[in-house]
Amino acid sequence: MKNRWKIYNLPGKLVEAVVNGSLEPGSHHYIFNGVGRASAVYFYHIVINERQTAGRLIVFRQNIPVLRHKAE
Repeated sequence: MKNRWKIYNLPGKLVEAVVNGSLEPGSHHYIFNGVGRASAVYFYHIVINERQTAGRLIVFRQNIPVLRHKAE
C-alpha cells in the first residue's frame, strides 16, 4: 500500500513527513512529539492508496516557572 502521512503548520509549511512509502496492512499509531515546537495548531494529511483524511492537532506547551532559592 502507498501511504503518506504529513504534518503541516498553520501557514501550510511541511513540518514533518511521518510516512512516505509502504506499510504492512493493519493498525498503526504515531505520537507527534511537540518538543521544540511552538504552541500552535498543526494539520495532518493522511493518504492511504486513494483514500484521504485530514484533521488538526493542537500543541499546547505550558511553561512551568522554576523557583530557585539560594540558602544563606
